[in-house]
Amino acid sequence: LLDGGDDPAAAAARELLALDRGEGAEPEKLLELYLHLDPDWSDLTARLKELEAKRPSGRKEKVMVCSEGFKPMRHHTSSGRIPDFYKESFYLKRGDPAQKDGNAQQGFLQVLMRNDSKPARWIVSQPGGARTSMKRSAVANWITDVENGAGHLLARVIVNRLWQHHFGRGIVETPNDFGFQGAKPTHPALLDFLARDLIENGWKLKRLHKRIMLSHTYRLGSVQSGENEKADPENRYWWKREPRRLEAEIIRDNALAVSGLLDRKMFGPGTLDQKMKRRSIYFFVKRSKLVPMMQLFDWPDTMTSQGLRAVTTTPSQALVFINSPELREMAEHFARTLENEEDPVTAATTRARGAPPTDAERKLMNEFLTGQTRSYGGRKEPALIDFCQALLASNEMIYVE
Repeated sequence: LLDGGDDPAAAAARELLALDRGEGAEPEKLLELYLHLDPDWSDLTARLKELEAKRPSGRKEKVMVCSEGFKPMRHHTSSGRIPDFYKESFYLKRGDPAQKDGNAQQGFLQVLMRNDSKPARWIVSQPGGARTSMKRSAVANWITDVENGAGHLLARVIVNRLWQHHFGRGIVETPNDFGFQGAKPTHPALLDFLARDLIENGWKLKRLHKRIMLSHTYRLGSVQSGENEKADPENRYWWKREPRRLEAEIIRDNALAVSGLLDRKMFGPGTLDQKMKRRSIYFFVKRSKLVPMMQLFDWPDTMTSQGLRAVTTTPSQALVFINSPELREMAEHFARTLENEEDPVTAATTRARGAPPTDAERKLMNEFLTGQTRSYGGRKEPALIDFCQALLASNEMIYVE
């Protein structure tokens, strides 16, 4: 076998035998040489290359997230009656702006200052020509200082928020309160380990997301266990994965993306138009004119700090998927994209859920389509629209399990 022929396996074996045994890379090289012999791997690789070829090129733009020393942005609510920037801050008697009682100097929370550090350690001198006081830079220096400032608390808070994002509940259940009145961490060693990992690896959030998502806990299923249920009915120790409802914005954006109506244009002003097809982040937030669908799915109050969104389940949430003109429009467009599909049930389900239906699900779906077609006098188009609307309203589109 090794002596001749153009057989790929023989060629790979000869190349493997020629490797320097001292390199210690034989397993990796063996995998590299033999992967192309696996038909499943070759098929997936070909599909991946096809998808990569369709990737939109796009243009990258630098967007200013925060600044210091530049001209302050105008207050949208000021109407010109208040300045865009206050050069000085004052203590006010009874909160009355007309009763100033001394100039307020910048300071830091002493409980989060270590090693007898002084505020001068973080305060930034205002350079010549600067249009702001550089006080925000000083606060940023203090918050991120892991040796003498609040850096360790910052790392714990960030880690807790990321854990909460993935699991629906943080290691500390009160994300806005790490003090005496807040909840104690269920896994303090884990919180400290992840916080230390974040600091030691340059505060890279993508890396931390990956670490959490590759964990055993993240990959657990939602299967019930009688013994665990008795020992920990509230699942405080994460022995199972609890279904987690998506945020209002993601529910709407998912429906738009699956239906093919999502407008991916970025930047520009917001709007209050419910018929907008861009991502929900472009809805303008006005307390007196909130978007009904966003409200139904617990859109947060922008006037208060909210570390964790409320999650309610109401009949109105189901009704909006049945009666909303916007959802019906999405279903109609979704159905039109399936007109040339040989098996619209499988195509629609795969697009909506990321996986084809099981045999039992396919049977029920076909029975639903048959019944709806009969109710429409043999017309298949409105029946397919109803099916698409039911898919958009399914739990798989709204919950992560």
